[in-house]
Amino acid sequence: RAGRTSGLRGMWATPITGHMNQLLGMLISFSRVAAEISPDEQRLADLFARPAAIALQNLEASQKQRALLAQAVQLEEKSRRAEQYKMEFMAIISHELRTPLNAIIGYAQMLIDGFSGEMNEAQRVDVQTISDSADRLLSMVEDALDLARMDEQRFPVFMDTVGFDEVLRRAVASVAPEADKDRKSTRLNSSHI
Repeated sequence: RAGRTSGLRGMWATPITGHMNQLLGMLISFSRVAAEISPDEQRLADLFARPAAIALQNLEASQKQRALLAQAVQLEEKSRRAEQYKMEFMAIISHELRTPLNAIIGYAQMLIDGFSGEMNEAQRVDVQTISDSADRLLSMVEDALDLARMDEQRFPVFMDTVGFDEVLRRAVASVAPEADKDRKSTRLNSSHI
């Protein structure tokens, strides 16, 4: 009805296609004459359809890019909050573990030193095991806190050249007391059998 009142009698549609012939839309052309379109008119319609396809694809890419940017901002905010929660957790763990561990180590040392009376050899070995285990656990807590500080970049890290023999010597020295204790414990257990 609008076509009749405006004098339009002909119409043709040119597809607007994107990558891999994906249909993005249609370019509709009207004519006052009802006639078959000429090849020149079709080329002209195709010529107009190409920039329209590029514009539609750019618009779609821009919308996707904005959506990805919004997701990246959300992920960054979640990551920042998770880091903050981690640091709060580490501070709580630090305080809640260090205090009782220091008490355990202190009381174990008092027992070893004989403040509560003499102990037999088996009791001394047991209390020493408690003390050594608490020391190891305290060291693990300190290492975890150091790693957390490094993650937060509040802990200076220095690069330096180190002799491999020194690293090996330190590693052996750190596990030698535990190995000796395990060897002694194994001998005690085998003598009871």
